[in-house]
Amino acid sequence: MRNCVWLPVFFIMSPVKIFVVYGTFVSNLDSSCFQCLCVAASNCDLEAGCDLGFCGPYKISRSYFIDAVKGTPLEGNADFERCTNDLKCAQSLVTNYMIRYAQDCNGDGVTDCLDFGMISYNGGPDCRHSLNKTNYSLLYGNRLVGCTGHASF
Repeated sequence: MRNCVWLPVFFIMSPVKIFVVYGTFVSNLDSSCFQCLCVAASNCDLEAGCDLGFCGPYKISRSYFIDAVKGTPLEGNADFERCTNDLKCAQSLVTNYMIRYAQDCNGDGVTDCLDFGMISYNGGPDCRHSLNKTNYSLLYGNRLVGCTGHASF
């Protein structure tokens, strides 16, 4: 027997368009995980701006942004710098990215916030790479582990 989660679908009518608003639930991607991803990336600096092509408190790259908006209402409608520097918009990017790439990156049998951090830092297809290859990846990994309470990454 399959386990299904039924999500409500709402139709919003406007004079010219009908929008379908729906939600997808990503297990273990909750408010505390969002906080840890933010802490790991920038110490949750809401004024982080853009540095070397990585923007906002989650330090989102343009390629991450493009992947995250693909096939969503944000595609073609969201400005990279504006969205990545706006906390709610950036969180929607992270959610969309995790919907696409969620997987067990560290091989512990659970897809959790540590995996989401590895996905965010390394990219979805390369999430299994270590978080201790550079000074910044080590800083990111240590912040993530410290926030999530994991023993290591």
